[in-house]
Amino acid sequence: MKKKIYRVRIIFLIIANGLFISVGILYFRNRVELSIGTVAPAHVGGIDIVVKINGRHILSDSLFYGFNNYKTSIIKLRPGHHKVAIVSNRAKYNEEKEVFIFINQSIVIEFYPKDSLLRREGFFDLRVINGKFYYE
Repeated sequence: MKKKIYRVRIIFLIIANGLFISVGILYFRNRVELSIGTVAPAHVGGIDIVVKINGRHILSDSLFYGFNNYKTSIIKLRPGHHKVAIVSNRAKYNEEKEVFIFINQSIVIEFYPKDSLLRREGFFDLRVINGKFYYE
């Protein structure tokens, strides 16, 4: 009798864990958070940015500096390799990078303005992080 109850509990736990994992994978599978912002004051009128992922237009906007002023949007992407193109006319930047996206990851794009001592031109930094993007 005890062995039968033990087997039923084990089978129930295996089914519950499998259901929990499969629901989590199906829910987070296509959801990727895209956060875009600037880390320091740049131009007075802001920085224009156009983001394309796999040739599909995702975002076209202007970035202004401000505390916690990141634009965040949820996009649907399957896990795997993707080409992210970032174009900015004002910053004279045009680059395409390949990233690998897995389940429950976020893409962060930050603009670093030009610095008279270190950098002659501004650039965009593209990162893929685990979980959601947040401030500390």
